[in-house]
Formats: sequence, C-alpha cells, structure tokens
Amino acid sequence: MKSDHSQSDWSGEFMKMEVVVLYVIGLFHMNVGSEESLQEALKYFGSAIYLFSLLGDENNIISAKKNIAKIEAKFNGEEICCDEGNNLEFSQRQYKYWLVKLGEQHPITIRR
Repeated sequence: MKSDHSQSDWSGEFMKMEVVVLYVIGLFHMNVGSEESLQEALKYFGSAIYLFSLLGDENNIISAKKNIAKIEAKFNGEEICCDEGNNLEFSQRQYKYWLVKLGEQHPITIRR
C-alpha cells in the first residue's frame, strides 16, 4: 500500500487527500470484519500512518494505531474497547485539531 514517493514529490494538499482516502478505506475494511478485510485494513492503516508521520499529524497517527491495535486484538481473540472520551488530553487535542481544520460549526468538531 505504501506509495513510493518522497515528501517533495507531493504538495501537502495532495498528500493530505491521499492519507484521508487510505484511512477511510482502512475503516471500511475494518468494519467489514472478515479476516481478509482486516488484513487489508492493516495495510491501509500502515500506509496512512506513514503519510501522517510525513505530515506531522500526531492525532491521526494515534487514531490509526488504535485501530491497528483493535484489529490485532481481534486476531488474538480479544476485544479492545478504546473509549477516547476517557482520555481527556487526547480528546482536547482532537477537538483543537478539528476546530482549526473545519471550524466550530462543523458536525465533526461538534461531535468531539
């Protein structure tokens, strides 16, 4: 899944668009839930983490890693419930991130 390009090959906006698509496809495969789909989700989340790191996007790196942990736990017969609402510092960082990116009236910001 990992694209073979350097940060200089892509403008920041194209890279941001690509990483969002990779992350959302990973979520789709994760929600399908079959073993094959979960393997695919791991690949997409791994690629997303790579690009999030190039962009310096710590919040989304954390979210993608939590999704990977959930999938790996499922493979091991465990169930992980990551309630991000209980992690106040993480929730505050996410809120500030979405507030700047989307504004205070956007549904994603309000939900946070």
